[in-house]
Amino acid sequence: MSKVRGGAGDGFRPGPNQFRQFINDANRPASEDAEGELSRAASKTIASMATALWRVKRKLEEVPAEHLPDNLRHLPRHVRAAWDTMTAEGVEVIDPTGKKYKVGMAVKPIAFQPTPGVAVDMIHETVSPSVLYRGKTIQSADVIVACPPSEELRTPENNDGGTSHGA
Repeated sequence: MSKVRGGAGDGFRPGPNQFRQFINDANRPASEDAEGELSRAASKTIASMATALWRVKRKLEEVPAEHLPDNLRHLPRHVRAAWDTMTAEGVEVIDPTGKKYKVGMAVKPIAFQPTPGVAVDMIHETVSPSVLYRGKTIQSADVIVACPPSEELRTPENNDGGTSHGA
């Protein structure tokens, strides 16, 4: 038969961190974990919907409205209304395409593409945008970075100290 630790007289003393955790657990409402899961699910859903809307908006901007089939001519207006509602509720979508890439930016480079004529790392393409909700990042942008074709072109002066080509 095993003895349970923490019984009277066995010398077990919880440390301060264990005690704080015990108090925090005891004072936390049972629904807090469920609320946290709901919050994570809501953030993921908001980011996914914002990304999808961003993609549709970009595609529609490529086609003049008069070139859309008759049954789709209303689509830009509905996309614009959804976009306006989203931004009014505190959702911000950021497309960093064309910006200079610097290590430490709030983006996830998924590829570095050697590109002739490029002297510094630049964000060449945004695969998915950054999404903020009420100023808090809920999704970082996935980007493709155009970089100089050879390391000789890269200097600390033209690339803010250089970059590491690992993700």
